[in-house]
Amino acid sequence: MKIIKQINIFFILLILLVGCTDKVDDKYIFYKNNSNDTIYSVIYYGELNQYKFIEYQFSGICKDSIPAHTNVEIKGPIHWESYLKISESESVNFYIILKDSVDKYGWEGIHKYNIYNKKYTLDIDDLDSLNWTIEYNGN
Repeated sequence: MKIIKQINIFFILLILLVGCTDKVDDKYIFYKNNSNDTIYSVIYYGELNQYKFIEYQFSGICKDSIPAHTNVEIKGPIHWESYLKISESESVNFYIILKDSVDKYGWEGIHKYNIYNKKYTLDIDDLDSLNWTIEYNGN
């Protein structure tokens, strides 16, 4: 009887875990930095100066810089569709910020004055059409 109870508990847990797999999204954003500058990326559904500033970084930031002429992949929010629904337009902003700007103004200045070099506003369909790739050429 004890074994049957343990097997039932196991199957219930298994069903719960399988039922939750749609809540985890394993999509990565691929960045192609084709510019001559080192950059950072911030992913946020609003304007930078509306975001709750956390110490020296945003939580949606690519914590490592992306050197010139390199490609990197960055894990995004746990579930993109849920994250995008937070936004009124169901889109998200991908901000490209030059390392030189961060060095000059600091993360607090970037946040306070909404400083960025390029902003891409994309929804799920846009991301799908771009193969989840953000390409920055320096323009």
